[in-house]
Amino acid sequence: MAIWGLNLGNHLMRCLALIFTVLFSCGQTVAQTKSFADLDVKFEEFTLANGLRVVVLPSHRAPVVTQSIWYRVGSSVEKPGKTGLAHFHEHLMFKGTKKYPPGAFDRLLKASGAIHNAFTTSDYTAYYQRVASDKLELMMDIESDRMKNLVLTEADVLPERDVVKNERLQRTDNDPTGPFWEQVTAALFPGHPYGRPVIGDMADVLGLTLDDALNFYRTYYQPKNAVLIISGDATVSQVRALAEKYYGPIANDAAAPALPKLPVAEPVKASRIELVDGRVQTPVVSKVYHAPSSGSDNWRESLALNFFNAIVSDQTHGQIYKSLVLTQKLASQAGAYGRFNSIGEGLVTIYAIPNSGVSVAKLEAALDVELAAALNKGVSQAELDQEINRSYANLVHSLDNRESFVRELGVGLMMGMTPKEVFDTKAWRSMTAEEVTAAARKYYVATRAVTGVLLRNEADRTGVQP
Repeated sequence: MAIWGLNLGNHLMRCLALIFTVLFSCGQTVAQTKSFADLDVKFEEFTLANGLRVVVLPSHRAPVVTQSIWYRVGSSVEKPGKTGLAHFHEHLMFKGTKKYPPGAFDRLLKASGAIHNAFTTSDYTAYYQRVASDKLELMMDIESDRMKNLVLTEADVLPERDVVKNERLQRTDNDPTGPFWEQVTAALFPGHPYGRPVIGDMADVLGLTLDDALNFYRTYYQPKNAVLIISGDATVSQVRALAEKYYGPIANDAAAPALPKLPVAEPVKASRIELVDGRVQTPVVSKVYHAPSSGSDNWRESLALNFFNAIVSDQTHGQIYKSLVLTQKLASQAGAYGRFNSIGEGLVTIYAIPNSGVSVAKLEAALDVELAAALNKGVSQAELDQEINRSYANLVHSLDNRESFVRELGVGLMMGMTPKEVFDTKAWRSMTAEEVTAAARKYYVATRAVTGVLLRNEADRTGVQP
């Protein structure tokens, strides 16, 4: 089970090179971009009487289908002292019902050859199964059953609480990048739900109770608070019939409150987080800033920032990467990225990892210089057009990975988009170099940066190891 969202997971720095290579550097460019409709991706959606929204994307290239169900609830609804509850409940959803008692869920999925998992973010929680298409009805039966009929006891809750405890120890506390990114995020979002770790504070996790889990389940796990996505070898009529049969009879709790409106994250003044830990394998310098998300009214700015980040991180021509890594040889990795998949504010980050013998102080100063140079120079329309073509190529490639495709769609739906809007490239083609440059200058402001520096030892500051 995974945790997604604004908390920058502990594996982040180990994955950055791969992320940028896959997302921003792979694939051939194309002569011109096309619209979502030109990609011939067909979908249909309908809503059941109980409010469950259903989106169907038929694809008969292989006898495989993916079911995913998305709940509009994540860690942002948690109260002080109860952090980690949304993620904890994600674990508990695998415990069982009267019809499918503990152990039956995993046994049936294993026997069906299913690939399945779940993840939690600040704003939503999702569960998915990828299975042979003749097992779709079984998957819908199981998933709909635990939407309403989950059975929880103290015997379920206490051991699973220990599982989450160990997960936090492994992913966060035992890896120095975990506490580091938690501190950076908390500094960027002080007093805001996004400043809390999705996995929760350890003391809070150990205090979660059966009543906490049951109240959370009854409040948020309801048809009207969910979206069901079926992608793959299934027809719309087939899905409609199965959805009516299995999800249709589930009633909502009329007393369920609406999701609370997220407070606006206040702009922060420049601040600094430094952590020295002998377990660190590689020092890191990063600067994190508030940014609009794809789900905000300023969504075009988030798109513009995404293009700016990709352009300056390009491993051939990008201002930040080329200068720090190739020309000055100060860093082994350098670039920029953003997190825009939230309902409230997003964030953007520039970062660099020093080469051996390079002081963190020297690298940080050089990173500031290169960012300022990139902002002053701006991006050209030729650079932007090239990046739009790369992004389009990646979108085309994603159609062959239904899990990735469905995840992008689910995130978009959680942020209020329509299926067509999620993958429509018209906004890409209308983006101008001036718009991209303006967005970067607006949000990459030095006086609003949270600087995070992760060190192995004090000698990393000077670059001279004892």
